[in-house]
Amino acid sequence: MIRFLREIYYLIKQIYILLKKKGSISYNGDIGCFVVKRVIKNELLILPLKSRKVLTRFNLFDSNTKDIVFRWIDSLKSCKCFLDIGSANGMEGFYVSSKYNVKVILSDIFIPSLDDLIKTVYLNRKNDNFSSEKIDIFFGGFSNKDSIMLVESSRPPKSGYTQNLLSNSNSSKKKLDKSSLWLYSFTVDSFIKKTKNLEPSHIKIDVDGFEVKVVEGMKKTLSMPSTKEIMIELNDKTFNKINKIFSKNGFKEISRGLHQNGNFDVLYKKFN
Repeated sequence: MIRFLREIYYLIKQIYILLKKKGSISYNGDIGCFVVKRVIKNELLILPLKSRKVLTRFNLFDSNTKDIVFRWIDSLKSCKCFLDIGSANGMEGFYVSSKYNVKVILSDIFIPSLDDLIKTVYLNRKNDNFSSEKIDIFFGGFSNKDSIMLVESSRPPKSGYTQNLLSNSNSSKKKLDKSSLWLYSFTVDSFIKKTKNLEPSHIKIDVDGFEVKVVEGMKKTLSMPSTKEIMIELNDKTFNKINKIFSKNGFKEISRGLHQNGNFDVLYKKFN
């Protein structure tokens, strides 16, 4: 009971903060859940509300001075196509689409995240600065080869929850305490070729420890003149290898900020 009351208290607190920011919360019967709405830096954004975590992030989106990801997407230069790998509920990608009116590709391996992405497209379809034709959603993984991938999770089925486990098609039997899902995985290079998408100028990667394999599968993309900047979540174990690959392709670290659980976001920019 105490835990329940504490959760209610923090939820009410976040709703109060939302209202102070001149936002709103309402129930949408079309999609069967509550939705939150507010203007962020002159851009109207509407999201399905699945948890207090989403609301907290929504409230902090443009006001957390330590969030280098938002500062980055709020000041993109010459953005032609934005690729968001591990997009969760897609908050960053939808903001980019609305602000710059460019092609945005959102990808995730988690069904609750896919559900949020589709619902967000529906909710924002009538916004003046939003075009659903410029949003592509990819339900699948990215790795260092094209394959079938097993996603296992013991976490609650909520968008944005981390620590999904990824295995290849030769993995052993799934554990009984985990839910699992088979899906297709591509390299970034082959995905761009197969879908004939625009070459991404800006890429965001947030894949909770799987970033080495993702980057190993995008070497052609890294060498493209059109690829200008990459924001990636790293940790002490993955930084050196990722940094070496990026350096070989002319990218240099220009800023860094703390993420969570000891991870950090790093912004790379191409200089050659």
